[in-house]
Amino acid sequence: MLYDSNVAQIGAPSGTVTIQRLRSEQMEPLRDALYEAAFWRGGDRPVVADALARPHLRVYIDGWGRPGDVAVGARDSFGVVGGAAWFRLFTAADHGYGFVRDDIPEVGIGVQPEWRHRGVGRSLLSSLHLEARALGITQLSLSVERDNPALRLYESLGYVSTTDAGGAATMVLELDGRR
Repeated sequence: MLYDSNVAQIGAPSGTVTIQRLRSEQMEPLRDALYEAAFWRGGDRPVVADALARPHLRVYIDGWGRPGDVAVGARDSFGVVGGAAWFRLFTAADHGYGFVRDDIPEVGIGVQPEWRHRGVGRSLLSSLHLEARALGITQLSLSVERDNPALRLYESLGYVSTTDAGGAATMVLELDGRR
């Protein structure tokens, strides 16, 4: 739920949470998730429009729907979307924080605070991994700050740290495993 001033903080999910592929025109859940991913610590958070206009964040959603862009969203029984995960391909000239190579899509994930610690992130990533395998993708990458609790989730799913810079790790997942 994206508003001009900030992302609406929604309550805990109601009923069953399902994961579904997002269509390229379903940008609101993706924007909300990117905002949550970038400002996971909470505290004083910038206005959404200002935050997502920053070049280091804009790269993740500008021109969404190009070949190789895939996103999934977590929806509760009332249709509220409380998180999303996605991957997209980048080039060495234009990329995100977790860039490894232009043939390895970079993953992003964001979950609303009240939806965290309920298995939603794991379900989103597992579904995203299935989507990648179906497309013949063999590796995924991501970047995570070392103090982000999500680091443990990524490690449990098989992501392995390849580089460390500025308090963040770039991690790669080999998709030949079944996680």
